[in-house]
Amino acid sequence: NGGTCVNQWDAFSCECPLGFGGKSCAQEMANPQRFLGSSLVAWHGLSLPISQPWHLSLMFRTRQANGVLLQAVTRGRSTITLQLREGHVVLSVEGTGLQASSLRLEPGRANDGDRHHAQLALGA
Repeated sequence: NGGTCVNQWDAFSCECPLGFGGKSCAQEMANPQRFLGSSLVAWHGLSLPISQPWHLSLMFRTRQANGVLLQAVTRGRSTITLQLREGHVVLSVEGTGLQASSLRLEPGRANDGDRHHAQLALGA
């Protein structure tokens, strides 16, 4: 799919063109977005329901230790946030009538400049 792959000592890594991802650029990614630096995209006033299960796939690379990767707020004011805290990927859920909770998703640090792939499936 036009990716450029490089052999490493015990593995390989690929730079994928926009629209493809995964270990060897074989996974087609619908509606890809690419951000550089401190970019932000926001949609306000959307009436799209978040159906369950809600599948999310996100690829990122950074050297920043802290920052929001994705945040979704429902009409009921529940908030789902995927972020980096001190280099670790953390999923947080907060909202009216919910006990706020956080879950560290990756055992190591993800701010090493390498590509990381986060996949979530949220259900009832």
